This record gives sequence, structure tokens and C-alpha cells, in this order.
Amino acid sequence: MKWWKCQWSHRFESYRLCFLKNDGLQNLFMYCILMKANSLEHKKINIALIGNCQTLSLHVYLHDLLKNKNYEIKWIRFGKHVLPGYLKIISHIYPDLISITDDEEGIEYIKTCDYVIYQPILIKTSCNFNATKIKSYCSNTCTQISFISIYIDGDFNMGVYRLKQRELERGTTIKVTDILEKHKDKKLLLRKNHPTTFLFLKLLEQICIHLNIDFFKNTDKYLITDNYTRLGLPPDF
Repeated sequence: MKWWKCQWSHRFESYRLCFLKNDGLQNLFMYCILMKANSLEHKKINIALIGNCQTLSLHVYLHDLLKNKNYEIKWIRFGKHVLPGYLKIISHIYPDLISITDDEEGIEYIKTCDYVIYQPILIKTSCNFNATKIKSYCSNTCTQISFISIYIDGDFNMGVYRLKQRELERGTTIKVTDILEKHKDKKLLLRKNHPTTFLFLKLLEQICIHLNIDFFKNTDKYLITDNYTRLGLPPDF
């Protein structure tokens, strides 16, 4: 049969050999199994990021980490009022990034996702993308990864304490405060809510654990600028 000439993945070679030895309905049954397995192997892994400018910036790093691999990564805006200027700047600097600005499109994409990375948004802030709604859109097989929006105004220790209280209240997956306390001798913030590249990379490192993927082997290229941030990320307003 001509379709026997199809090129199979090495992973299924043993199954293919078994398949060739069978006849009749067994042939058809084995063929269906192989086709299904082959399609699953090539299925893109969908990842969504939802939150403020911090998640949009993480989108850049995650895109760099997973480019040319079998991943689809999209940032979802949780309201029309959110980051219009920042989104325009990021889209100009990084045209390959995919952002969703339509609520319905964002909801439908979340339903297809294997991983959803988000900041727990309050109901009063977003009726469609608050934490409860996001969880309701996720499939049973979707892994949800949450972290608190980073904001420290004034005293560092008091700021970390307040963030820790919010982490406890909202039950975040990743404890940003652990990173802040562990690396408090480093430059972590450019402004009260603008992390440095160093902090972004430490956060991404934790996200990679939950994604079950390898982190960057070398991060030197990200840490060469004087202001500890990659050019234009975040921009100096």
C-alpha cells in the first residue's frame, strides 16, 4: 500500500514493524494508533500569559527561550485600557511576538492552552480575566502558573512583607518574595513596578520548572547593559 511509504518518526519504528506484520482489521487499527500518535507528537504546545507589563516583558524572554521549538506563546490583554503605549513599543521592537487584544479571542485561546501563566487579577479590575474566570476557562489538562504583580514603593523589607501577604491571600504558584529576599543584595527594580533583567530571569527560571523545560544555558547576553535591563525592556518612560 502506498501510504506504507510514509516516513515515520524513529520513536514509532518498532510499532511500524509490528504493523507491517499484521493483516486486515489489525492493520487498520494499528495505522490509526500510529497516525494519532504522530499527530500528537507534532501538536504545538500552547502557552498564554495574562497580566500587566511584567507578563508582557516575560513574553519576550520566553519567546527567546522557546523560539524555533514546538510552542505557541501569546500574551492576552485583560482590558482595552491596559498598556496601549507599552504594547505598541514592545510590538515594534519584537514584531514576532503574538498578542491578543480581543476578549473573546483571548478566552478561546486559553481553552486550548497547555499552560497559562498569569497574575491573579481582581474581579473589579477585569470581569473576563480575573483569577476565577481564568481558572474556569482552563481545561482539566492545563497547568496554571501564577505569580503576584511585583510592586515595592518605599522601604524594601516592608514592600516584600506586603507582597508576601498578597501571595498568601491569592495562593500564587510562584513566590516572588522568595526571589526578592534571596537576592536582595542585587539590583532588582528599575522603578517600583519595573523589574530588572536579573529579576525577570530569576522569575523565568522558576516558571521553567513548572513548564518542565530547560532554562537558558547562558544569560550573559541579557546582562550587559548599564541599567541591568535588556534594551527597551522595560522602556524608560
